[in-house]
Amino acid sequence: EAQQDEDLEGAMRELRRQGELVEVLMSELKDRSESVELFESRTENLTQELHESVTTLSTQKSQWEERSASDAAAGRQALLAELQEKDRQLALEMQAANAKMQDQHSRLTQATLDEVAAERKRLMAELAQKDREHA
Repeated sequence: EAQQDEDLEGAMRELRRQGELVEVLMSELKDRSESVELFESRTENLTQELHESVTTLSTQKSQWEERSASDAAAGRQALLAELQEKDRQLALEMQAANAKMQDQHSRLTQATLDEVAAERKRLMAELAQKDREHA
C-alpha cells in the first residue's frame, strides 16, 4: 500500500509537471496569436495607406482629366499612362502585402498547431505508459 501511495504521488507530480508544460505551451500560443494580431494590424495599416494613396492618385487623375481638356493629346496620353502605371504598381504592392500576411499567418498557425499536437501526443503516450506501469 505504501508503494501504491508513492506511485500515486509520483503520478500526481508527473501530471502537475505535464499541466505546467501545457500552460507553457498555451502561453506560447497566446504570444504567437498576439504576434499574428500585431502583424494583421500592421497589414491593415499598410492597406489603409495604400487605399489612401489610390484615392489621392484617383483625385489627381480626375483633376488632370479636367485640366487636360485644353492640353495636347500627346501630353494627356503620357500622363494618363503614368497614372495607370502607378495604379497598377499600387495594386501589385497591395496583393503582395496581402499574400505575405496570409502566408505568414498560415505558417505560424500551422506551426503552433503542430507543436501543440506533438506535445499532446507525447503527453498522452507518457500517461498511457504510466497507466500501464501502475496496472
